[in-house]
Amino acid sequence: MTFPRPHPAQKATLVNSSPTPVSPNTTPPISVQLWTVRDHFDDLPGTLRRLTDIGFTQVEAWGFMRVPELAVALRDAGLHSPTGHATLIDGDLDETFAAASSMGIHTVIEPWTEPARWQRAEDVVSMAGELNAAAERAAGFGLRVGYHNHDHEFSTLLNGRPAFDLFVEHLDPQIALEIDVHMVQVGGQDPLDVLRRYADRVIAVHLLGEPTISTTASDDAAAVREIVPLAIPTIELNESQTDVFGVLAAAYPLLAAGRHTAHGMTSTDRSRLS
Repeated sequence: MTFPRPHPAQKATLVNSSPTPVSPNTTPPISVQLWTVRDHFDDLPGTLRRLTDIGFTQVEAWGFMRVPELAVALRDAGLHSPTGHATLIDGDLDETFAAASSMGIHTVIEPWTEPARWQRAEDVVSMAGELNAAAERAAGFGLRVGYHNHDHEFSTLLNGRPAFDLFVEHLDPQIALEIDVHMVQVGGQDPLDVLRRYADRVIAVHLLGEPTISTTASDDAAAVREIVPLAIPTIELNESQTDVFGVLAAAYPLLAAGRHTAHGMTSTDRSRLS
């Protein structure tokens, strides 16, 4: 089953975080979350070269606090990293933001919080406060912060609604969202509804799932793009498959051609929306 098509009124103008200005009629360059190729970091220059050979001009940094050579390797490969994942809640903020700034990252995104912290409203509100404090610190480095969801933020219900909604209500409006559509589905919610609700602050969308490319998934991802046309389409594979570069090479031209294929949205994933 494909996603329902959004009404034109549901499209939004977004704050763009790509390294070059993007006009309202321009799709941001496709990105890839480096978590996808983490098992190939033993040959970092070669790995990044394979990504540029596929056609990628930008990536989403992962591990830049543990892999100091990543900054130089990205520059040598000619790759930009407008967004990057790093621990912000309970993290070393000054060190993280200094490293991100040196790499040219514009938005540092909190990639994970423990499910146990989403069970009580007061804990959710507290986490939002911590991220707000991180955003204030980031501003001093000329950076923005964001949050990347998993499934538990949506499967956990507080007063009958996803805990994620309470979290966002208490976030500073300048904090960006990176919506992982697959994880929203796993959490039992409709990702298009979530994107419509928060379209004005979504700067990136993760297209994630199994190492396959569905022949019908392009319509699903095109519906995502209609709602958040300036969000960076970011490919991520949850597992670092043996033929990860083969999957990326097959997915990239479909996205680049404007078909917006959401690799990994299997028939099982789509059935969650029926």
